[in-house]
Amino acid sequence: MRVLSLFIVLVIIAALGACGAAWFVLVNIPVLSNVAWNMKGYGEASNPDEAIEKFNKALDDRNYNAAARYLDGDYQIQFRKQSKMASKLAKAIDNFRSTAKDRGINSDKIEDILNRLEPFPKRITTKDMKKTDDKATAVVTAEGSSRLAGPEANALNLKKVENRWLIDIPLNQVARARFDWIEKNGQNVVNALDVVKNRMKADATTKQDVFADLQSEVKDALRAE
Repeated sequence: MRVLSLFIVLVIIAALGACGAAWFVLVNIPVLSNVAWNMKGYGEASNPDEAIEKFNKALDDRNYNAAARYLDGDYQIQFRKQSKMASKLAKAIDNFRSTAKDRGINSDKIEDILNRLEPFPKRITTKDMKKTDDKATAVVTAEGSSRLAGPEANALNLKKVENRWLIDIPLNQVARARFDWIEKNGQNVVNALDVVKNRMKADATTKQDVFADLQSEVKDALRAE
């Protein structure tokens, strides 16, 4: 009886552990992972418009691991590889913006620096969608950055893989350079943003002072090896 009770407890613990691992994306457990993604609003896209909609939700949430679910091919592999650092960088940018706004220090010049540091667009907007049975094309614009699709930012291709729709972006030279930039500079830029943010919190300052401080720290961060 004790052995049976112990066995049941172990099964329950294992089940809870598997559910937790699937929810926090620690491992891919096919059925549980799909359930977890669905609960978070990131289920598989059944049509091209839904793929764009859910991709934009992930971009807006700064959840680039989720955004990678709606990409395909080598671009998707690199996007997922850099998703953790990209999310960290994006959240550091958001925190900086929030602190500057709270203190009335945000300005167009500061915002220009922050926009240039964004890892990916904040969202994409499509129009003139043309769809066949398993492929689609649309005219696309990217808010905040055109780096998502490199020089081909005006056209977006989608395709149906099995029963789900994915965004098909080529891993061209521009895209590779962006992923390399995130990998090389991401943490240094996060540190620079945090340094200036903490100074804003601790000291009375002006918009020009923060702009000059941010500009200097970011330049040093990008020069760091």
